[in-house]
Amino acid sequence: MLNLIRSEVYRLMRSKLYYGLAAVSVFLVMAAAGVLQYFRFKESTFRYGTRIFYYSNVLAMTSLIIILCLLVVSILTQKIQPKTCAAVSFGYSRGAVFWSKLITLSLGVVIMAAVILSATILSGNVIFDLVNNSTLSQFSIALINLLPIIASAFILAYVLGINGVPEMLNLLVLLFIYDILGSLIGRISTLKTISKWTPSSLLNNNLVHYMSGSAYFDVKCWMLGLMIIFVSLIIGLTIFKKKDLS
Repeated sequence: MLNLIRSEVYRLMRSKLYYGLAAVSVFLVMAAAGVLQYFRFKESTFRYGTRIFYYSNVLAMTSLIIILCLLVVSILTQKIQPKTCAAVSFGYSRGAVFWSKLITLSLGVVIMAAVILSATILSGNVIFDLVNNSTLSQFSIALINLLPIIASAFILAYVLGINGVPEMLNLLVLLFIYDILGSLIGRISTLKTISKWTPSSLLNNNLVHYMSGSAYFDVKCWMLGLMIIFVSLIIGLTIFKKKDLS
């Protein structure tokens, strides 16, 4: 399995898409800070040139983060069937193929996220004054709540991708679960309690508390995220092992 992981790491590190996504993301977060600061100096009444608003964009743009995860996943899951056949023909199990790609992609996403997040925090602390009413501790708490939801979206995107689901359909499934489902369930009066446990509702609640300066560790985010991860991996691996490769 180590040989498989080395092979997948080599493929990921040779991918121009991976570096392109990281570079564009870093540029956008730094440019956003610059734009906010520009309008802050240009317009005395501009309310959004603050660190709290700048950091809130990270918490609010979860759909873009999910799309970014999907694009990274696609690097190692495109044309998956012939590659799986080749690995199996060399004596590797399907389980080894499944986990080696997941481990490699997870490391890739963690590294990319660390770079982007570092650029975000650095831009926020360098460009905006300390008098702005946002603290790094509040942002950190909100990020901790965001982490399991995004991680579950990444795992689900991977499970769908490695089982041959087209990228566009994969994206639609992710956007439905993480963006649309909560509002649909919330319209049904008898299901309003359940709607509070949907990803979009938990993410909105996290953003609202961050913006009000009252962010707190939300165990529901972790419960839901870990549940989606566990179920996705169990079902996804089972399907992948039984998938017809002919």
